Amino acid sequence: MATTTFEEARSIILQVLNKEPEKFLIGMHFIVIKGEEWKIVKNNLRGGIIVWAMNSSFDFYWDKDSKKWF
Repeated sequence: MATTTFEEARSIILQVLNKEPEKFLIGMHFIVIKGEEWKIVKNNLRGGIIVWAMNSSFDFYWDKDSKKWF
């Protein structure tokens, strides 16, 4: 498995999220980045979504005006 830096992973995940942004507003989803499976779930406590893999996690929030994740 190729290693991905923190910044690379966040950038790649944002690209994936913003290809079909509204798809990730509900339900659990999985994406694979460089052989590593990432889980995407809604964050009911703080809003937005959480994306995580074995040793990393990211929080993303929905911008209603631009309809994109940030």
